[in-house]
Amino acid sequence: MKGITIVVADDHCLFRQGLMELLSRRQDVRVVGQAGDGCEALDLVKSLKPDIVFLDIQMPRLSGLSVISEMVKASPDTRILVLSMYDKGSYVGSALSQGASGYLLKDVSADTLFEAIDEVMRGRVYLSEHVNQLVIRGFAEVAGGSKYISPIDALSPREKEVFQLIVEGGSSKNIASTLCISIKTVEHHRANIMSKLSCNNVRQLILLAAKEGLFLT
Repeated sequence: MKGITIVVADDHCLFRQGLMELLSRRQDVRVVGQAGDGCEALDLVKSLKPDIVFLDIQMPRLSGLSVISEMVKASPDTRILVLSMYDKGSYVGSALSQGASGYLLKDVSADTLFEAIDEVMRGRVYLSEHVNQLVIRGFAEVAGGSKYISPIDALSPREKEVFQLIVEGGSSKNIASTLCISIKTVEHHRANIMSKLSCNNVRQLILLAAKEGLFLT
């Protein structure tokens, strides 16, 4: 039997190896690849088209949130299970709206992890208990008109990618190489980002990212 093929994407090597060891306990599961950043994860999904990818959202180069929609386009049958230490409602909403099949926190039990695998393989969406409460609370806030809107939401998906790479210290040349776009295009995105976020320099962008709890590893 082929079994359930899985890619594990997390920038912390020990956690990644521990998760792979845990998954190996199931005879019907086969880990076919591992990645330490968003770019590697996207490339693996494109080439291997696994049944499931366990995806951390806070990774270098490109975050998990930045690649979910691209993964869905590249491999529509791959179920994306976000596995994160962050229980921020905006992260959950963004992941699910882009096509993730589930969202779990890293403190879940092995039984919960295996239950999530079974559920998404049945075509269902799976949220761990605490995350499910966040989603319910989010709906209540929307209904009450009190939902917080991050200024980052004003950015386009590509601008969010450039924003992350700028915050991580990438030069225009490096960003252009990472995203396979021209330096001129990077500079255009950079100008738009500065304008939309009302920032005058990279330091202000970094402070804003920290305030919003973004891209922290």
